[in-house]
Amino acid sequence: MTTNTNIVKIDTIADYNRFVGIDSQHPQATLISFEQAQKGNYYPKQFGIFVVACYWDSTSPNQHCNDREAQLIFYSPGQYECHLDNTPELSSGWILTFDGELMKNTLLYGRLLDYPFFCSTSNNIITLNSAERRLIVNCLQSIHEEINTPVDRFTTRILAAGIGVLLNLSMRYYERQYTTINSSSRTIINKFNQLLSEYIHRSPSEDKHLPTVASCARQLGISPNYLGDVMRNTLRQSAQAYIHHFIINEVKHQLNYSNHSISQISYNLGFKYPHHLTRLFRKETGMTPREYKAHINSKVDPTT
Repeated sequence: MTTNTNIVKIDTIADYNRFVGIDSQHPQATLISFEQAQKGNYYPKQFGIFVVACYWDSTSPNQHCNDREAQLIFYSPGQYECHLDNTPELSSGWILTFDGELMKNTLLYGRLLDYPFFCSTSNNIITLNSAERRLIVNCLQSIHEEINTPVDRFTTRILAAGIGVLLNLSMRYYERQYTTINSSSRTIINKFNQLLSEYIHRSPSEDKHLPTVASCARQLGISPNYLGDVMRNTLRQSAQAYIHHFIINEVKHQLNYSNHSISQISYNLGFKYPHHLTRLFRKETGMTPREYKAHINSKVDPTT
């Protein structure tokens, strides 16, 4: 495990276990409760292992815990964590980490990246209904029991089989989520994502401006109202909210992974003035960029 002022690089299961402060039960897999992992969520991380997280908000007073929806999030080696930091502070669930070598001598060895949710951090979240959540949790709990069973010659084989079931079950829910979007809407959303990604990576200049629903719709060759209808009907949020969410995630990324000042980040993204960025960031997150950065830096690194 390596660290610097901006990032914690977690290369192995042992690294992750040290990071969250637990003893290793198996050299190639760990499963812990979401509550155990919460302290680590404040640190930007790059993974050298596979991660599957299932979590749900445990604070809603008007909903029985068995009826709550959940989120499944996936990361593969080389990816930066960019969603778990945004989870509610009082969340419940599980986080599974495993080394790809665990799947050796199985049909999945070398094919884990065939699962689309491991290949992108833009389509790596699956929303589960309450029944789906219970099946995923049952699967994770079975893996947890095996990890905590004394190791014998069957342990690795059983763990690999359990993870295989988990991934195939996740693939069923992934296809349910992403194939319910009709092809024309999916094309529009994919092109919309491409536009926003190009905007993020465009070099800063005086001509770089924040994307708007109107400007994106114009480049997509559709009306702003139609773009808004597609977003609301498929992703259940407005096009404007989607743009803001995209921008705020990039601001968080730069605050976490770069040494740029808030003014520099503002210029990089095309804000006219830094206080415009601050105002949007506060509206979306409840804190200013400076407060967010201080919140990250104020945490005592558990690895030291």
